[in-house]
Amino acid sequence: VLVSRKHGEQDTSGVARVLRDGLLLAMLLVPPTFLLLWNLAPVFGLFGQSPAVVAMAEPYLRALAFGLLPDFFMLVLLQFLSGLGHVRVTMVFTLFW
Repeated sequence: VLVSRKHGEQDTSGVARVLRDGLLLAMLLVPPTFLLLWNLAPVFGLFGQSPAVVAMAEPYLRALAFGLLPDFFMLVLLQFLSGLGHVRVTMVFTLFW
């Protein structure tokens, strides 16, 4: 919505600021989310999962944590393109990624 509004106002510097702020927010959200995923496996045990499932989930969650930054950047950039009205790019990326 912010990108669409700035784009509609022909405010290119405003569009750039919104993109920059989105990328900065993504970078700020990565460390706490990384720590959450890194330490999430023991929580599965609290929800009644067997120790075997917890042991298998731990390496998966830790590997998943390393993909957070590119994933968050991808979300920001896809939403940015949608805000500019380039929804076909988002659709193609979603279908083939």
